[in-house]
This record gives sequence, C-alpha cells and structure tokens, in this order.
Amino acid sequence: MLGSLRALLERFLGGGLGRRGERAAARHLRRQGLRILARNVREGRGEIDLVALDGATLVFVEVK
Repeated sequence: MLGSLRALLERFLGGGLGRRGERAAARHLRRQGLRILARNVREGRGEIDLVALDGATLVFVEVK
C-alpha cells in the first residue's frame, strides 16, 4: 500500500520525490553543523542515502 502511495505521489509531483527528500535532509544536517561526505553510496545490493561527519563521528543516514 505504501509503495503504491509513493508511486502515485511521484507521478503527481513529476518524480524525484526521493531526491528532494535527500536534498532536504542534507541541507538540514549541514545547518546542524554536519559535513556531508557522500550521497547514495552503494555496497552490494544496499544503499546508504547520506554519509556525514559530526565532529569525529561518522553518521549514516537513511531518508524515508
């Protein structure tokens, strides 16, 4: 059901809903002082949306 709703929203909004969410998340994290190191990192069959640095702490972010 959730997948169908997401597909409908993406069609209605012209696609790119996930990309816009990731950009908004990255913008928010930067405003909080984190440094974005990478986006959409793929390893095997998985993906990490954002990788950031918060001081000396490496942060992995999944945007929903």
